[in-house]
Amino acid sequence: MESLNGLMLKNTPVYMKKAQTKTKLKIYQDSKEIPFWNYKRIDQTGDYFYMIRGYESGDEVPDVDLDELKAKYEEIEQDYAISINMKNEEVLQYGQIAVAQNEMNRYQLMIKMIDLCLKTQELSDSMGVTTSEDFNEQTIRELLKHFKVQKCESLTEQRQKLVEKVEKHKNNIEKLKSSINKNEVTDSGDFNLTDQFICLQMGLEMQIDDKQISLYEFGLYVKRLIEKVEATNKALKNGK
Repeated sequence: MESLNGLMLKNTPVYMKKAQTKTKLKIYQDSKEIPFWNYKRIDQTGDYFYMIRGYESGDEVPDVDLDELKAKYEEIEQDYAISINMKNEEVLQYGQIAVAQNEMNRYQLMIKMIDLCLKTQELSDSMGVTTSEDFNEQTIRELLKHFKVQKCESLTEQRQKLVEKVEKHKNNIEKLKSSINKNEVTDSGDFNLTDQFICLQMGLEMQIDDKQISLYEFGLYVKRLIEKVEATNKALKNGK
C-alpha cells in the first residue's frame, strides 16, 4: 500500500471496458425526405435498403429489419398517392398531352412564318423589289429541317402538310383528354416511374435531376404540368 496525503491507496489494477458503439441507421421518414431517385429505385428493384440514407447498391448493411423498411416505404407511397390524387397512367397521359401541345405550338408557329414569308414575297413582287436576305424562303427551308414533316417544293403545299400535323396533334390531345375526363384510365403496370419522369421533363420542357428532388417535389412538378396543360386547353378553347 502507498500513502498519499494520509489516504491509503491500493495498487489495484483498473480494467477499462471497451465501449461498443452501434451505428444507428437513418431511414427516410416521409415524401419530403426521400429523394425521387431512391423511391424510383425501390419501385424498380424491390431493394428496400434504398430507404436508408446514403445507401448505394452493393453496400454492406448491418442487421436491419427489412419489414420495417418495407412498411415505411409503403406508408410514404400511400401518403404520396393520397396527396397527388391521381393514377400513375394519368400522370403519363398529362405528360403526353403537354408534349403534343408543345409540338402543335411549334408547327403553328412555323405556319405563321410561312404565311408571313408568302405575304412578304407577294408584296416584294408587286413593288418590284427583292426580298430580304434575313427572312426569305431559304430561311423557312432551313427551319423546316428541324421538323418531322414531308418536305414540299411549294411553300403553299408545305403549309398544308404542317396544318395536317397540327390537326393530328389536336386529335391526339382530344383523345387523351377524353380518356382522362371519362375516368377511363386504368393502371396496367406497363408504365413505370421512369416513363413518367421522362414525359414530365418533355412536357415541362426542362431538365430535372431526379437525385436532387424529393418525391414530394416530384409531385409538385406533376401538378405544375397539369396546370400548364389545363391553361393551354383553356387558351385553345377561347381561341387564343
